Amino acid sequence: MLRQVFAVFAYISAILVVLSLIPWLNDLSQNHSAIEAIFRLNIDRRPGKHFGLSPLKAALMNICLFNVLTLQHNIMSRLVVKDKMRRLVPFSWERSVFVFLATVALFCIIYFWQPLPYVLYTVPQPYDKILYAVSYIGYAAHVYSTYLLDHYELFGLKQAFLGVSADDFPHNEFKTVGFYRFVRHPIYSFVLIFFFCTPVMSAGRLLFASCALAFVLWSLPLEEGTLQAQLGEPYARYRKAVPALIPSLMPYVDKQKAAAVVTRGAKKDDGSKAE
Repeated sequence: MLRQVFAVFAYISAILVVLSLIPWLNDLSQNHSAIEAIFRLNIDRRPGKHFGLSPLKAALMNICLFNVLTLQHNIMSRLVVKDKMRRLVPFSWERSVFVFLATVALFCIIYFWQPLPYVLYTVPQPYDKILYAVSYIGYAAHVYSTYLLDHYELFGLKQAFLGVSADDFPHNEFKTVGFYRFVRHPIYSFVLIFFFCTPVMSAGRLLFASCALAFVLWSLPLEEGTLQAQLGEPYARYRKAVPALIPSLMPYVDKQKAAAVVTRGAKKDDGSKAE
């Protein structure tokens, strides 16, 4: 019971903190009193704790904050680390612990991020609405992409409620659906669109988005190695044919798998004719 309660708590905490990125980055509390009553923090105007640092020191502190999340994510995601963790943290707890620690790291970024409000560019009305729309579409597509995989496994709920070992856990077979037919990592692609698309780009927003891009570029080869080890040759073919972040214009088709299906169909037809 404790395992399931912790998993639900970690999941709800993660959803709330990830949702808070929307008003935090776009300063929604400034023009919406209802949002301000719930969430007052903003990347450029209102940190949770203001340390009064110089711009250079503030930027260095912000980078260090983001590096905590980056290190937590990339260290705990490695197979060798997971194997050692399972001596203390069972598989059914593992993902929930990962999600909770990542949530804490992201919350610290939002709460302690020091403002760098120098405006680099602004897009005038009514064109600003186009960028806002693209940004929010990117956010929605980012969330939708988690469901194309397995949203509840990604956030650790499935593992916690099944309560089985890693060997007995029913892993989903490798398949490419939706956005994954055009790009290997749509979760990363769309969240970067959300971060970079804004009609008012401040130095702080650009630094945050750039840290996120660096996070993605560092994480990709590590994650690709893990996926290659887990999924084998089918993923190797997929990796070779489909771009990592910039979508292809043509959907992915596993020609080797398709050829095997055609061959089986032909053999079945030949057998039917022989009868």
